Amino acid sequence: MPGEIQVLLIEDEHGIARSIIEEFARREMVVHHVVDGFSGLHALKAQTFDLVILDLMVPIIDGESVLRAVRESGSKVPVIVLTARSDLGTRLSAFDLGADDYLSKPFFVEELVVRARALHLRSLGVEPSVLAEAGLTLDKQTRELTFKGRSCVLSQREYMLLEYLMRSPNRVFTKKQIIGFVWKFDFDPTTNIVEVCVQRIRRKIASLDSTTDMSAAIQNVRGVGYKFVAPLQPAQTSAA
Repeated sequence: MPGEIQVLLIEDEHGIARSIIEEFARREMVVHHVVDGFSGLHALKAQTFDLVILDLMVPIIDGESVLRAVRESGSKVPVIVLTARSDLGTRLSAFDLGADDYLSKPFFVEELVVRARALHLRSLGVEPSVLAEAGLTLDKQTRELTFKGRSCVLSQREYMLLEYLMRSPNRVFTKKQIIGFVWKFDFDPTTNIVEVCVQRIRRKIASLDSTTDMSAAIQNVRGVGYKFVAPLQPAQTSAA
Protein backbone atom coordinates (compact mmCIF):
# COMPACT_ATOMS: atom_id res chain seq x y z
CA MET A 1 0.00 0.00 0.00
CA PRO A 2 1.56 3.35 -1.04
CA GLY A 3 2.62 5.60 1.80
CA GLU A 4 3.13 2.83 4.32
CA ILE A 5 6.44 2.77 6.18
CA GLN A 6 8.15 -0.62 5.96
CA VAL A 7 9.70 -1.52 9.32
CA LEU A 8 11.93 -4.48 10.17
CA LEU A 9 11.58 -5.49 13.83
CA ILE A 10 14.33 -7.75 15.19
CA GLU A 11 13.02 -8.73 18.63
CA ASP A 12 12.80 -12.08 20.41
CA GLU A 13 10.36 -11.04 23.17
CA HIS A 14 7.00 -11.90 21.65
CA GLY A 15 4.94 -9.73 24.00
CA ILE A 16 6.91 -6.63 23.09
CA ALA A 17 6.84 -7.53 19.40
CA ARG A 18 3.06 -7.99 19.46
CA SER A 19 2.54 -4.57 21.10
CA ILE A 20 4.77 -2.89 18.52
CA ILE A 21 3.13 -4.64 15.56
CA GLU A 22 -0.39 -3.75 16.72
CA GLU A 23 0.40 -0.10 17.48
CA PHE A 24 2.37 0.45 14.28
CA ALA A 25 -0.38 -1.13 12.19
CA ARG A 26 -2.79 1.54 13.44
CA ARG A 27 -0.38 4.18 12.09
CA GLU A 28 0.00 2.71 8.57
CA MET A 29 3.40 1.25 9.40
CA VAL A 30 3.97 -2.33 8.24
CA VAL A 31 6.15 -4.37 10.61
CA HIS A 32 8.11 -7.40 9.38
CA HIS A 33 9.07 -9.34 12.50
CA VAL A 34 12.00 -11.72 12.98
CA VAL A 35 13.26 -13.14 16.26
CA ASP A 36 17.02 -13.40 15.78
CA GLY A 37 19.93 -11.50 14.26
CA PHE A 38 20.64 -14.03 11.53
CA SER A 39 17.08 -13.76 10.22
CA GLY A 40 17.30 -9.98 10.50
CA LEU A 41 20.38 -9.77 8.30
CA HIS A 42 18.79 -12.15 5.79
CA ALA A 43 15.66 -9.97 5.65
CA LEU A 44 17.75 -6.84 5.10
CA LYS A 45 19.47 -8.48 2.14
CA ALA A 46 16.18 -9.66 0.65
CA GLN A 47 14.12 -6.48 1.02
CA THR A 48 14.43 -2.71 1.37
CA PHE A 49 13.12 -1.25 4.63
CA ASP A 50 12.48 2.33 5.70
CA LEU A 51 13.43 1.66 9.31
CA VAL A 52 14.93 -1.04 11.55
CA ILE A 53 14.00 -1.57 15.21
CA LEU A 54 16.70 -3.73 16.76
CA ASP A 55 16.92 -5.41 20.15
CA LEU A 56 20.57 -5.72 21.17
CA MET A 57 20.08 -9.05 22.96
CA VAL A 58 18.57 -11.17 20.19
CA PRO A 59 19.89 -14.74 19.74
CA ILE A 60 22.16 -16.40 17.14
CA ILE A 61 23.70 -13.08 16.02
CA ASP A 62 23.47 -10.37 18.67
CA GLY A 63 22.15 -6.91 17.92
CA GLU A 64 25.52 -5.15 18.07
CA SER A 65 26.91 -7.55 15.46
CA VAL A 66 23.83 -6.98 13.30
CA LEU A 67 24.24 -3.21 13.54
CA ARG A 68 27.93 -3.44 12.73
CA ALA A 69 27.23 -5.62 9.68
CA VAL A 70 24.51 -3.26 8.45
CA ARG A 71 26.77 -0.23 8.59
CA GLU A 72 29.78 -2.07 7.13
CA SER A 73 27.58 -3.00 4.16
CA GLY A 74 27.13 0.70 3.46
CA SER A 75 23.43 0.74 4.35
CA LYS A 76 22.13 4.01 5.77
CA VAL A 77 18.76 2.60 6.86
CA PRO A 78 17.69 4.34 10.11
CA VAL A 79 18.06 2.07 13.16
CA ILE A 80 16.38 2.41 16.56
CA VAL A 81 18.01 0.25 19.22
CA LEU A 82 15.97 -1.35 22.02
CA THR A 83 17.60 -2.89 25.07
CA ALA A 84 17.11 -3.62 28.75
CA ARG A 85 20.67 -2.36 29.28
CA SER A 86 20.43 1.36 29.95
CA ASP A 87 24.00 2.11 31.09
CA LEU A 88 25.90 4.91 29.39
CA GLY A 89 28.53 2.55 27.95
CA THR A 90 25.91 0.51 26.10
CA ARG A 91 24.25 3.62 24.69
CA LEU A 92 27.55 5.10 23.52
CA SER A 93 28.59 1.79 21.97
CA ALA A 94 25.31 1.57 20.06
CA PHE A 95 25.71 5.09 18.68
CA ASP A 96 29.35 4.41 17.79
CA LEU A 97 28.21 1.38 15.79
CA GLY A 98 25.75 3.51 13.84
CA ALA A 99 22.44 3.53 15.75
CA ASP A 100 20.27 6.58 15.06
CA ASP A 101 18.16 6.41 18.22
CA TYR A 102 17.94 4.42 21.45
CA LEU A 103 15.14 3.37 23.84
CA SER A 104 15.59 1.51 27.11
CA LYS A 105 13.11 -1.14 28.23
CA PRO A 106 10.44 -0.76 29.50
CA PHE A 107 9.28 1.90 27.08
CA PHE A 108 6.02 3.38 25.84
CA VAL A 109 5.06 1.98 22.44
CA GLU A 110 3.47 5.34 21.63
CA GLU A 111 6.84 7.02 22.12
CA LEU A 112 8.50 4.44 19.88
CA VAL A 113 5.95 5.26 17.17
CA VAL A 114 6.71 8.98 17.40
CA ARG A 115 10.46 8.39 17.34
CA ALA A 116 10.11 6.02 14.39
CA ARG A 117 8.10 8.53 12.37
CA ALA A 118 10.49 11.37 13.25
CA LEU A 119 13.52 9.30 12.28
CA HIS A 120 11.89 8.28 9.00
CA LEU A 121 11.09 11.91 8.18
CA ARG A 122 14.65 13.00 8.97
CA SER A 123 15.96 10.29 6.62
CA LEU A 124 13.82 11.89 3.91
CA GLY A 125 15.15 15.36 4.73
CA VAL A 126 11.92 16.49 6.40
CA GLU A 127 11.98 18.16 9.82
CA PRO A 128 9.60 16.24 12.15
CA SER A 129 6.90 18.25 13.93
CA VAL A 130 6.72 16.09 17.07
CA LEU A 131 9.24 15.76 19.90
CA ALA A 132 9.07 12.66 22.13
CA GLU A 133 10.82 11.98 25.44
CA ALA A 134 9.96 9.69 28.37
CA GLY A 135 6.46 8.96 27.08
CA LEU A 136 5.60 12.63 26.57
CA THR A 137 5.05 13.93 23.06
CA LEU A 138 5.12 17.60 22.14
CA ASP A 139 3.61 18.78 18.86
CA LYS A 140 5.30 21.87 17.41
CA GLN A 141 2.40 22.87 15.22
CA THR A 142 -0.46 22.60 17.72
CA ARG A 143 1.58 23.05 20.96
CA GLU A 144 -0.21 19.96 22.26
CA LEU A 145 1.42 17.91 25.01
CA THR A 146 0.29 14.26 25.07
CA PHE A 147 0.78 11.38 27.51
CA LYS A 148 -1.08 8.04 27.52
CA GLY A 149 -3.58 9.34 24.98
CA ARG A 150 -4.52 12.47 26.97
CA SER A 151 -3.57 15.92 25.73
CA CYS A 152 -3.40 19.52 26.83
CA VAL A 153 -2.45 22.70 25.00
CA LEU A 154 0.49 24.81 26.15
CA SER A 155 0.83 28.56 25.81
CA GLN A 156 3.58 29.82 23.49
CA ARG A 157 5.97 30.51 26.39
CA GLU A 158 5.17 27.19 28.08
CA TYR A 159 5.79 25.37 24.83
CA MET A 160 9.10 27.14 24.17
CA LEU A 161 10.39 26.43 27.69
CA LEU A 162 9.38 22.76 27.67
CA GLU A 163 10.75 22.16 24.17
CA TYR A 164 14.03 23.83 25.18
CA LEU A 165 14.43 21.40 28.10
CA MET A 166 13.13 18.29 26.30
CA ARG A 167 15.60 18.67 23.45
CA SER A 168 18.48 18.03 25.90
CA PRO A 169 17.26 15.59 28.59
CA ASN A 170 19.20 15.70 31.87
CA ARG A 171 21.09 18.83 30.86
CA VAL A 172 20.77 21.64 33.39
CA PHE A 173 19.86 25.05 31.97
CA THR A 174 20.34 28.19 34.02
CA LYS A 175 17.54 30.72 34.50
CA LYS A 176 19.61 33.15 32.43
CA GLN A 177 19.74 30.69 29.52
CA ILE A 178 16.01 29.95 29.75
CA ILE A 179 15.03 33.63 29.91
CA GLY A 180 17.29 34.46 26.98
CA PHE A 181 15.75 31.71 24.83
CA VAL A 182 12.08 31.99 25.84
CA TRP A 183 11.62 35.69 26.65
CA LYS A 184 14.52 37.12 24.62
CA PHE A 185 15.67 39.64 27.21
CA ASP A 186 18.61 40.03 29.58
CA PHE A 187 18.60 38.16 32.86
CA ASP A 188 17.01 39.89 35.85
CA PRO A 189 17.90 38.07 39.11
CA THR A 190 14.77 39.41 40.81
CA THR A 191 12.27 38.00 38.32
CA ASN A 192 10.29 34.81 38.99
CA ILE A 193 8.85 34.39 35.50
CA VAL A 194 10.71 31.11 34.98
CA GLU A 195 9.42 29.62 38.25
CA VAL A 196 5.85 30.67 37.45
CA CYS A 197 6.01 29.22 33.93
CA VAL A 198 7.53 25.94 35.19
CA GLN A 199 4.76 25.58 37.78
CA ARG A 200 2.10 26.04 35.07
CA ILE A 201 3.76 23.39 32.89
CA ARG A 202 4.04 20.98 35.83
CA ARG A 203 0.34 21.34 36.61
CA LYS A 204 -0.57 20.63 33.00
CA ILE A 205 1.73 17.61 32.84
CA ALA A 206 0.33 16.27 36.13
CA SER A 207 -3.22 16.62 34.80
CA LEU A 208 -2.50 14.10 32.03
CA ASP A 209 -2.06 11.11 34.33
CA SER A 210 -2.69 10.48 38.04
CA THR A 211 -0.77 7.19 38.29
CA THR A 212 2.67 8.46 37.27
CA ASP A 213 4.55 11.37 38.83
CA MET A 214 4.81 13.21 35.53
CA SER A 215 5.12 16.60 37.25
CA ALA A 216 8.64 15.54 38.29
CA ALA A 217 9.69 15.58 34.64
CA ILE A 218 10.96 19.15 35.13
CA GLN A 219 13.36 19.24 38.05
CA ASN A 220 14.76 22.26 39.84
CA VAL A 221 18.52 22.13 40.42
CA ARG A 222 18.85 24.42 43.42
CA GLY A 223 20.95 27.48 42.75
CA VAL A 224 21.48 26.56 39.10
CA GLY A 225 18.32 26.14 37.03
CA TYR A 226 16.11 23.41 35.58
CA LYS A 227 16.38 20.17 33.64
CA PHE A 228 14.03 17.67 31.96
CA VAL A 229 14.35 14.11 33.27
CA ALA A 230 12.56 10.84 32.61
CA PRO A 231 9.65 10.55 35.06
CA LEU A 232 8.96 7.46 37.15
CA GLN A 233 9.02 4.13 35.30
CA PRO A 234 5.84 3.54 33.26
CA ALA A 235 3.30 1.05 34.54
CA GLN A 236 3.75 -2.43 33.06
CA THR A 237 0.26 -2.28 31.54
CA SER A 238 1.18 0.84 29.58
CA ALA A 239 4.65 0.01 28.39
CA ALA A 240 6.31 -2.55 26.22
